[in-house]
Amino acid sequence: MKSAYEAVVVGAGPAGCSAAIHLKKLGIDVLLLDKSFFPRDKICGDGIPLKCFPLLEELGIERQVILNLGYQIRQLQIHSPTGDIISYGNREEDASQKSVCMARRDFDFLFFTHAKKFLTQVELGQKVIGVDRVSENTHSLLLREAGTGRQRKISTRMIIGSDGVHSIIARQERMVKPGRSHRFIGLRVYCHSDSFEPVVHIIYHRLTLPGYVWLFPISKNRANVGMVVSQGDKARTRRNILGIFKHVLTRHPVFTSLTENDKIFDKVRALPLNLGSAPGPRVKDGIILIGDAASFINPLTGGGIFNAMLSGKQSALVSANCLRKNDVSEKALKIYEKRWRKALAPSFFYSSLMKRCLQKEKTASWWLRSCAKNRIYANIFLSVYGNPLPRLGPFNPLVLFKALTTK
Repeated sequence: MKSAYEAVVVGAGPAGCSAAIHLKKLGIDVLLLDKSFFPRDKICGDGIPLKCFPLLEELGIERQVILNLGYQIRQLQIHSPTGDIISYGNREEDASQKSVCMARRDFDFLFFTHAKKFLTQVELGQKVIGVDRVSENTHSLLLREAGTGRQRKISTRMIIGSDGVHSIIARQERMVKPGRSHRFIGLRVYCHSDSFEPVVHIIYHRLTLPGYVWLFPISKNRANVGMVVSQGDKARTRRNILGIFKHVLTRHPVFTSLTENDKIFDKVRALPLNLGSAPGPRVKDGIILIGDAASFINPLTGGGIFNAMLSGKQSALVSANCLRKNDVSEKALKIYEKRWRKALAPSFFYSSLMKRCLQKEKTASWWLRSCAKNRIYANIFLSVYGNPLPRLGPFNPLVLFKALTTK
């Protein structure tokens, strides 16, 4: 490992790999770091939506590769607290693919392996434990090696923080500040059954609102089952989070086919999810935050893979330009703030509004029942449901036209 680099990307998930590949293509001397070794697990719903494929193909990962390795999904079903169901897509063999489900352990390993083909400088098992500003244009990173505990310092002109929800860079530099009202708690477990249909289920239950329980099949015999609940709202129920999860899984008809229900709860894993509605800057002098480190999680769905890859790409474009101009000041990097806000802020805003609508059982049941009965309402709901939105969001003429014409 050298002691100095133009740019260092901390974290080798989808956001970090995207940033590092784009930086390398732009001719920047970049080091990609991660505290873990791959393959490694991450708590996630394991869904890869259609909107991710263009970003993957820009990086050289062909759509067909993901389709072949993942479980192709043909339908989405959203269940209301009163039992109404909103269906999108159909289960016919010739139906267009809306998304793919693939275990994050496998997806991230595929992504990282692809990134290593482009990058000459990758270091695993290196945890960042400190960040110091050395000069106007230089930072130093204090690293601790897994296993040996040895420490070393490296310097760089540009830090791209992609070190996840517990980002030491965001915390130490006092950047984005997600409070309880801007955080989901996510639970996940893998379950087995004789045969899972190519259908994703989202179950809004009175105990989980504005969060939900999900079932994402990743193969015909294995599914990712999980739940997100708002940390700020969980206190209104008298059950703990695991208790809510058990209650829904043992009573809702979607989960009746699951085997070994009494054993799966010993394998449940949990993780906080910081939402895109969180306040605070994502740039400082010589530092950009991306992905989960920047709290780029959709406030309605809890999804973030698309946001991670998009922010990784934008951070690389801005960083490369600023490095060439020898100006990595916060003022110069502000263009990244403008770009991510233009691309992601409308979705975060309208998803936050919809999240508020789903906080109370009465309004959630009314809205989801209306969507189940009226296709236009359902299409407007889907346009907000994790999709990148233009300015004016669901009221944009193009979005409204699609809602009125899609069957």
